[in-house]
Amino acid sequence: ERLYATGLFSQVQISPIEIRDSSRIDFELRLSERKPRWIDAGIGSGTAERFRATGEWGHRNLFGRGFQGALATLLAFDGHGRFLVSRTQVSLLEPWLLRTRTRAIVTPWYERSDDRADPRWRAKQDSRGLKFELVRELSRFSRVSLAQNNLWAIQEYTDFVDTLSQGVKDSLLRDVVPRFRTHSVALGTIRDFRDNPLSASRGSMQAITAELAGGPFKGTSSFRKIDVVSAWYTPFRNGWVLATRLRAGVIDPFGSPPAFTPGLDVDSIVASVPLNDRFRTGGVNSIRGYAENSIPLSGGLVLLQANAELRIPLFGPFGVEVFVDAGNVWARPSYIKGRDFVPRKNGIPLGANDVRY
Repeated sequence: ERLYATGLFSQVQISPIEIRDSSRIDFELRLSERKPRWIDAGIGSGTAERFRATGEWGHRNLFGRGFQGALATLLAFDGHGRFLVSRTQVSLLEPWLLRTRTRAIVTPWYERSDDRADPRWRAKQDSRGLKFELVRELSRFSRVSLAQNNLWAIQEYTDFVDTLSQGVKDSLLRDVVPRFRTHSVALGTIRDFRDNPLSASRGSMQAITAELAGGPFKGTSSFRKIDVVSAWYTPFRNGWVLATRLRAGVIDPFGSPPAFTPGLDVDSIVASVPLNDRFRTGGVNSIRGYAENSIPLSGGLVLLQANAELRIPLFGPFGVEVFVDAGNVWARPSYIKGRDFVPRKNGIPLGANDVRY
């Protein structure tokens, strides 16, 4: 299993030869080496990224020492043919750092994006980054990672709705920082007992990530962030599977950072965290029936989300799913009230703190 995990071999066969005594077995190991270079490309479509193209070139055995290098690129447009995101990155992987089962990864990247989640404006961002990551396997089912992220970004808000006067637009943008940088360290661990990470039918998965940005690492913004996810998969004798998931997260800004988004109905504490680091939910992988990242449009500091899904196979790869999704993102922890969780259907528009179902 670990030989396959290196990516260097297409076939591994181990056959016992002779048992010398009760404590030693001789065996024969046969390997078929894979070609070291690869090229990959893909085209896909989703709810937000209606057209998405990816490409990758890589080498599995750089310098003849098992180092892996890859150059990857991505380009995506929305359903109206408008540009959404382009990203190019180079990664270098050392699979045995200091001759231990520690994987070291260095990834410089460049990205341009247009965030159109808020219909009142378009948030354009031009960013460069450098990420250092260490990943250590604790067992076959768990691992821990330590990542140091560096981001340098230029942002611009354009295409404001025509109902806003020029004076209002100017006042909204007056305090928004045009350039910023974020330096952070994130510690994460995952425990994965799923039988299949792509289409699990039994088992469970728990993951937790704690991140510290700014403070001793400097940068334009400073905050602490925790994100916890837990999922369970329960099979039934008739082949049905009940999949459930819980997610919770909280962000605690500190210091005196500038505003990162226009101040129209955006909480001042929320605005002190970059838009990409805030919590937003809604969409096919969170709360179905809502547009991608639309809860709320400007993001928030507290996330609670729950999903339950009954998967009913029909024939081949086809099946039916019956599900319920619930969750919301609040601007501050103090805004969460018990009455926010009561589901209702009365035609009255939901408030910012009401849980979406």
